[in-house]
Amino acid sequence: MSLQVMNRFLHSEVSARPLGFFRVLWGGFLIYYYLGIYWLLNLYYGTDGLTYMEELTGLAPPLQWSLFFWMDQSNFIFHGLYVLVLLAALGMMLGRYTRVCSVIVFFCTVSFQSPAWWGTNSADQLVKIISFLFMVVSLAGYASRYYSLDARQNDSPEEGRAQDPSLMPIWPYRLFQVQLCMVYFTSALQKAGSVDWQSGRAMELVFLQTNSWMRFDPGLSEYPAFTALITIGVLLWELAAFPVLVWIKSIRLWVLASGVLFHLGIVIFFKVFIFTEIMIVIYCCFLTENQVQWVVDRFSGVISRPNTRSS
Repeated sequence: MSLQVMNRFLHSEVSARPLGFFRVLWGGFLIYYYLGIYWLLNLYYGTDGLTYMEELTGLAPPLQWSLFFWMDQSNFIFHGLYVLVLLAALGMMLGRYTRVCSVIVFFCTVSFQSPAWWGTNSADQLVKIISFLFMVVSLAGYASRYYSLDARQNDSPEEGRAQDPSLMPIWPYRLFQVQLCMVYFTSALQKAGSVDWQSGRAMELVFLQTNSWMRFDPGLSEYPAFTALITIGVLLWELAAFPVLVWIKSIRLWVLASGVLFHLGIVIFFKVFIFTEIMIVIYCCFLTENQVQWVVDRFSGVISRPNTRSS
């Protein structure tokens, strides 16, 4: 029985449409991400960059690699690699040369992030992880079956494929889904080991940091009982609510909606770079074919409406 459950969990056939939709959003997110961190990358790898100052950097850390660990300062190579990752992200979004672009994105992301000692956060590490997962599923040939130029190039009637290209095993989705749940679960475990979170004062202390973390002062630090409830609520939501309830199909959309509201609240109140955006994009790994088709139909309707009026 356990083998049958595991087989259904990892090898059931599902539509490849949601993964193609996810890939399009991921490629667009990568362009947005790299345009936003150019200043940081230039600080590290541009003229007189931090990476090339011996008093600030040493030997490459174990089990980490980067092109910049083994090369001298060169604006040509830095900007060439930066343009390359933007083009690869565009290729991911359009689904053109998807396999090659996924490898380039991962290689460039690791090269840019590994020497960056300061200025990065957990969201940057998550970009690296998701880039690796997309490289795996792209090399397996599943990421470009929908919404891609590769699919159009390969869509020739004389090829006569043995398998239906619209279907794929479910394990690529599981890679992203389990990773998303582990992000919340491990984050909550780390919080639970902190004295501030155990005492229920964590969110009160965060709301007091108006000059660093907060975008504005909502005045909630004056209500310790309320901030204690928020503290406990965040812990329970990350530790159990999302990682468990999101697997229940009947309430999955509600769980994902609560996550969207959770992260929108973070970006409204707190200065947390890129974390909200990437987490909401990863939620796409839980969407079904019908839900993706509904979104695409609505988006197509909005685009085509002005053309209809003008005609």
